[in-house]
Amino acid sequence: MNPALLGLAVNPALPPDLVDRLIDAADEELASELALRPDLDRDQVRALAARSVTVAVQLAYGCRLQPEDVDPVSQPFAALALLDQGVGLPQWARHFAADPCVEHREKLAACPGLQPDVARSLADDPGTRVVAELARWAPTYLAAELACHPHAEVRRAVAGNEATPAELLAALLTGEGLPAVRFCRVCDQ
Repeated sequence: MNPALLGLAVNPALPPDLVDRLIDAADEELASELALRPDLDRDQVRALAARSVTVAVQLAYGCRLQPEDVDPVSQPFAALALLDQGVGLPQWARHFAADPCVEHREKLAACPGLQPDVARSLADDPGTRVVAELARWAPTYLAAELACHPHAEVRRAVAGNEATPAELLAALLTGEGLPAVRFCRVCDQ
C-alpha cells in the first residue's frame, strides 16, 4: 500500500468524502488504519467492515459495530466478537452452537453469559476443543458437570476455571469421586 494513503487514513483533517474514497480503495492494511479513525460515521463503519473480515472483528471489538450492522452468515467472526462482548443477538449463539465449523463453536464457547440451552449444547459437542473451551469459562454448575468428562483436556480446562469450587479442584487432583479419564491428547493421536 502507498505510504501516503496510510498517512491520509490517519489524518484527522481529511474530509468525509475523501475518507469514503479511501474506504472504497482500501486493502487490508489501509482498512485497518481507517478503522482507527474516531470520526467514522455508521455508514463508513459498515463499509469498512464489509471490506475485510479482520477489520470487521477489529470494529466489533472496538464497539463500533452494532448487531444490526452484522450478518452472522457472511461475517461470522464479527458476530462472534459481538457475542463475546455480550451485545450479539441470542439467536446468533444458537446458530453458532449448531455450526458445522469447529472454530466457530470453539469461539462461541469462550463467550461469557451464554444462554443455558446454548451452553448445554456446547457441553455435549463432539469436538473436544469446543468442550474444553467451554470448561475454561463455564459457570460453577456446568464446571462441576464437565469435571466428569471422559477427556483429560476438558478436565484440565475445568481445573483452570476460576469458577471451579475448591472441593471440585481437590477431586480433580485426587480423582476421588470422579469417573476415570478415558481419553487424552496422546490417545487422540
